[in-house]
Amino acid sequence: MTTRSGFVGLITGLIVSAFLYLFFAPWQYAIYNNAPQIAARWAGLGICVTCLLFLVGGFVAARWSGSVEALRCTILGALAGVLAAMFVFCLWGAAVAGLMQWHWQTAGLVNPSPNTYSQLELTGILIRQTMSMFLVLFAGGGFIGAVGGRLAYRKQNVQSDVFDMEAPQMALNATITVVPASVVAAALAAFIYPRLLAIFGTQGSVLADTAALQMPLYVSLVWVVITHFILIWVVPHETRQSEHLSGMDEVKMAAFVSIGTAPLLVLFLLLIDAKLLIDPVVIVFVVLSMVMSIYSIRILSTQVLPKRASYNLPRAAWQKTEADLFGTIAKSRGLRLVVLCIGCGIVMVLPIQAVVLSVLINLNTVTPQTAFVYPSDIAAGLFMHQASISMGIMLAVVTFLSLIYIFYFNLGRWFSHRNQQNKKAGV
Repeated sequence: MTTRSGFVGLITGLIVSAFLYLFFAPWQYAIYNNAPQIAARWAGLGICVTCLLFLVGGFVAARWSGSVEALRCTILGALAGVLAAMFVFCLWGAAVAGLMQWHWQTAGLVNPSPNTYSQLELTGILIRQTMSMFLVLFAGGGFIGAVGGRLAYRKQNVQSDVFDMEAPQMALNATITVVPASVVAAALAAFIYPRLLAIFGTQGSVLADTAALQMPLYVSLVWVVITHFILIWVVPHETRQSEHLSGMDEVKMAAFVSIGTAPLLVLFLLLIDAKLLIDPVVIVFVVLSMVMSIYSIRILSTQVLPKRASYNLPRAAWQKTEADLFGTIAKSRGLRLVVLCIGCGIVMVLPIQAVVLSVLINLNTVTPQTAFVYPSDIAAGLFMHQASISMGIMLAVVTFLSLIYIFYFNLGRWFSHRNQQNKKAGV
């Protein structure tokens, strides 16, 4: 179900990105030709069509999943909406946030010049706009997708969902991947952005500019808390669905990831700058994550470990070795493993792309010298940089994971086949 919802989300994101890219040109033309009413009409039309596409995406994701539960339909629709929004941000939104600087900061100015704003002030503006665009898309896409998913729910005689255990277990593997990636994104944001003060200096800075440097950290902490919550929701579900010892080993690993999330986050923040842990916003998110890590200990001890202990250990030594080294990968299918790698690769990159790379690309492209150039002169380059870097990194990570998994898959099949042959030969 999660795989289908994610696929619909990616397709929806590509469609919305293509649509907005086409609509951006007439909107931009109206803006810079002093036609605010025409620009407002284009903007309104773009927002309405975008919301409709997110709604349809959430609806299709929930309906195609085959779920008969209202809550799960809503969640699957929200998942599709969030993934679509993230792709829109990577392909379109981050670049637009950088280009919007020209309009907002030159409105009402007479003969603006590159000296109107310092590098630090421009940096604060770009960070706020890029992160604000991300939050709007993230929250809006998730909410509208959830509404679409809820509309897809149809009351049926069947009261609970039936899961295809042969399908890629995307929910478990993706959450195991995205939670550590979110913690790494938070660490990178905490390390990189406050140090921009040392690069640009503090002359001419204001509190708003220095506060903006913390915004990527706050956004990444939102990622951490949301994905951590999803993980502690997925672990009990996968515990109930597990049918064998190898499956429970994966669930146990997920529980340990959840337990270690908050301590790892605190460790990173302490190593980067211990003063971050007295920031009220950081404290709130760290406490929330810590509560979930502690609760995960309870899930591990009361649900995961008892369920794992209910399965009998393999009797033969070779069976135990195969289970420890390869689990059930030898019985998997290559194509399904690749699908799993695609999902995990995407969610591994998205947190870092959203709060770190997208902002750095904007900062590298939009400078005090280019900020007041007519945007069409830098628009194409900024769009191309954002899209090519985000998609290129995702493709590289997906390819790397796929190669590793396919190698491991073939190694597991070879190991299993050799043991079967030895068993038949009485070795």
